[in-house]
Amino acid sequence: MISVTRCNALAILSLSLLLPVPNAYGAGFSLNPWIIFLEPDKNKLSHELILTHDAGDNSDLGAGPRVQGPLVAQPVPVELKVVQREVDIEGMVRNNLDQISTDFVVFPSQIILYPGDIQKVQLQWVGTSLPLFETSYGLIAEQIPVGIPDAGGAPVRGGVNIMVRYEAIVVVTPKGATPAVVVDTAYALKGQNGSDSLFLLFSNPGTGRQSLGECHLALTPRDAAGKLVLRNNVKVSLTAEEFPILKQALFARGKRRLVIPWPKNLPIGQVAATLACPSAK
Repeated sequence: MISVTRCNALAILSLSLLLPVPNAYGAGFSLNPWIIFLEPDKNKLSHELILTHDAGDNSDLGAGPRVQGPLVAQPVPVELKVVQREVDIEGMVRNNLDQISTDFVVFPSQIILYPGDIQKVQLQWVGTSLPLFETSYGLIAEQIPVGIPDAGGAPVRGGVNIMVRYEAIVVVTPKGATPAVVVDTAYALKGQNGSDSLFLLFSNPGTGRQSLGECHLALTPRDAAGKLVLRNNVKVSLTAEEFPILKQALFARGKRRLVIPWPKNLPIGQVAATLACPSAK
């Protein structure tokens, strides 16, 4: 039986099984780094990845139930590839595992990690033209279910095989990439429980990414005629801790939706919203 553990650059999502089996085979491997920046204009075309056999350590599988029985270290076959990556309006990441990018070479793309192994893999940008704006890709390092004999030559049999997949990020930055995040839409929203909220829609027509978790909103109410009432201006700080949807940077040409409680001291009604973000990404 195979249990898959999916890991990404922001959180480790674990899928563990609580089963009465004698052994759980393999704890998998670790990948470093999880976020890679390439700048072809500055001749930063490649990056080294480090893959390490975890030798039966299941300490990173999250807080959920553990597979019962001792972990048996075994060889770990790993396949690496770079795929197209999307972040939707809700801030959810989707790596299109079937859409492999031809702009990268991973060498070697398949390796076998034996207990105690540490191996280096090279990631190389080979694209013939640079993207017009900063673009993110998904780097997938996935344990593949291939039967490999253990150190004594005996095949691994039975039990639960814990498979691991890392979803890292590769960011390719063209020269002069600059974010330009704006508030497209802002309006009052009534919740099912009667509470008032503020609906916000951000977009980034710029060429670089922006971390929204470091920005500040300036909110100004409008009167019945639609004119700004400047004396009632309210500022709101946005933090990723308070709004987890902001953990994912807003890349160029992207959009992000956010609903927050209606700010205190802001009259409920029409409102104008502007966003101020630090220059650092």
